[in-house]
Formats: sequence, C-alpha cells, structure tokens
Amino acid sequence: MRDTNPTEVEICEWCTTYLAKVLKVPADQVDPQAGIARLGVDSAASVLFVMDIEEWLDLELPANIAYEYKSVAELAGYLARRCADRRRATREST
Repeated sequence: MRDTNPTEVEICEWCTTYLAKVLKVPADQVDPQAGIARLGVDSAASVLFVMDIEEWLDLELPANIAYEYKSVAELAGYLARRCADRRRATREST
C-alpha cells in the first residue's frame, strides 16, 4: 500500500526531487522557497506534476494548484494538512 500520509518535509522533498527531474537539474538546485513559475516549470509540466501528486497522495486537486502557492514549501504544507485532515476524518469515522 502506498503512503498517503507523508509529512510536510517528505512531501517537500518529493516535490523538489520531482521538479529536479523535470528541469533536468540536481535536486539541491531546486529552491523549495521558490514558486513553480520562478523555477521555470511550464503549465503543461505543472499539470503532470499535480496529477502525480494526486496519484501519490490519493487526493483530488485543482489542475492549477501549483501556481496558487508562492512556493513549493507552501504547497507541501497545504498538501500535508490535507493528508492530516483525511487521516483525522478516517479515525473519527471508525
């Protein structure tokens, strides 16, 4: 079973590693405090990025969510909160 409850740090690391592959640069050159546009990710690549996040975390997200946050780190924080909310809701329903 895939891990759908990663921490904010794990999500941020996954995002920077993913974006490094897209940009063809070492992961340490992807600044998590930078926005996706500033990193040079185009809209087509950002949609694929979001689709892969959805698959990994089992979340439904708007296609443009990567542009709604001013940094990759902020996006990771939002995603971690969504995962935590789902985890909490699952516990409360059992």
